[in-house]
Amino acid sequence: SWEKVTTPTRSRWLQLAERPGGREQALLSAAILSALDRTVPASVLERCGEYERIAFALRAPGGLDSLTGGSEQAIGVCVEALEQVRAEARQGSYGFGGLDIAELTVAVAEATGSTDLWEGLRDFLLDRHISKDQKSRGLDRLVASAEAVPLSVVNSLRLGWTEILSSAEGG
Repeated sequence: SWEKVTTPTRSRWLQLAERPGGREQALLSAAILSALDRTVPASVLERCGEYERIAFALRAPGGLDSLTGGSEQAIGVCVEALEQVRAEARQGSYGFGGLDIAELTVAVAEATGSTDLWEGLRDFLLDRHISKDQKSRGLDRLVASAEAVPLSVVNSLRLGWTEILSSAEGG
């Protein structure tokens, strides 16, 4: 708990968060400030990638509305990313590293209730070309957020469980 941390230790963490630097330092700074329930300055977020900005916005006081394009921007980015990953998987290419797009999509869908996003996520999870690795964290988050998932998506996933289980091993 942050309240139990000594003043000198707090000071060192905040100094670390305030260091200038590139993308890696920006991610570290944003993670520290976000964990401490502090506002992440726009100058830090500008150095992060688009997925990271959405993830940090989800934790920000203004939520996705703190993004320049608001929740519509986050929805569009997730829909496009899901489609891109599916297209790459159909060609036998599997990405690695970075934020898990399925997990991020569940978080954004839960925050916005976007039907398009839930349906895009459903199609992604049922796609046999998508590796199990690319689905697992999204499925974990989906289970944890079960109350928010539309019944039509739940039913589709229930009926399509064999497609999920027979997914590619790559990734």
